[in-house]
Amino acid sequence: LLHGSVDPVAVVLVFWLVSAVGHVVAIMTDSLEPTSRYLQLVFGLPVLAAGPAIAASSFPAWLRATAGERAGPLIGALRPIAGCVVAAPLIAVVVPAVVHADDVALAVRPSAPVCLDRVLPTNERLTGLSGYWEARVIQLYSLHDRNLAVLDQLGNPYRLNAAASWYDTPWSFAVVGSAGLGFDPPLDWVRKLAPNAIETACGPYTILVFDGPVDPTPFDEPGSTLVWEGCELKTLTGVVNTTFCTIEVDATGDVGFGSYGGYTPVPPGRFRVGLRYRSPAPFDVAIADLELGRANRIDRPADFVQTVPMMGTRGEWVTLEAVLEIPDDGRPYTAEARTKSYGTHYYEVKSVELTLLDNAQQ
Repeated sequence: LLHGSVDPVAVVLVFWLVSAVGHVVAIMTDSLEPTSRYLQLVFGLPVLAAGPAIAASSFPAWLRATAGERAGPLIGALRPIAGCVVAAPLIAVVVPAVVHADDVALAVRPSAPVCLDRVLPTNERLTGLSGYWEARVIQLYSLHDRNLAVLDQLGNPYRLNAAASWYDTPWSFAVVGSAGLGFDPPLDWVRKLAPNAIETACGPYTILVFDGPVDPTPFDEPGSTLVWEGCELKTLTGVVNTTFCTIEVDATGDVGFGSYGGYTPVPPGRFRVGLRYRSPAPFDVAIADLELGRANRIDRPADFVQTVPMMGTRGEWVTLEAVLEIPDDGRPYTAEARTKSYGTHYYEVKSVELTLLDNAQQ
């Protein structure tokens, strides 16, 4: 490059082209599993090499000449130093990524793979779930082979660096960040999938090691049910009663969401949503609305497709049921059931139950 005999910009572009084509082919053929580490490595090399290469191409001809010919001994002495400066970041990336050894990786590895290797020190190839940014560094720097099914903040698949088979393989762990970037799976949903998981806090990450393989699809057949207790939901106008695990919404005069959440990735089909609640209001008085929504990472915000009035129950626990349909259009969906208070009457939410009635017709 310093001699000017090779166009550095062309070298960088060729690197990008080869790595991009290889990455796309790996995803389309679902063969990303054995090559993800090295594909990401190839993606990273052009980034690190681009700056020095382009800078070298813009040097004057006399600076690119062989030391001793025109530039003198000073330039000849500086060239090895410049080479070391350029090589240092490349070595820092290449060595820990390719050579799986603690004494070689040293301290250049990011905290996410270091934490995961500490709490899950096994050489067995395991599949887990994480957010986008965690998956990149874990697959590149972990000392063990990890497959990461990348999910977004709604729990939907985000297949940028993940093979399709990883979403059907039982998961053994999860890495959830807390940086607030909006690219991590919801922690409450992960806890619902694996209630007995061992959690470890490590810097900005929560690492959950499951007590056994977890089925990524809780709704695998009609009749499959997932229950969100009241205290597992979120609220804007109410308070969480941790003693009885419910949400209490008072008659404050404010219209708002008494309960929401339970964001649940769901397959195409018809679901029965059962809201368990009570209110001292008379049977013929509407106190709030039950709103059923579905969202995918292509269409936002969520599309709330059905609204059912919540009537008073004279203090008795009742279950309000409605049906939510998830279309079979090839897009991943997340279901949500929320209650919108009128602000006129007190009510208490005990649980939300989601049951698959039947799968979508193929």
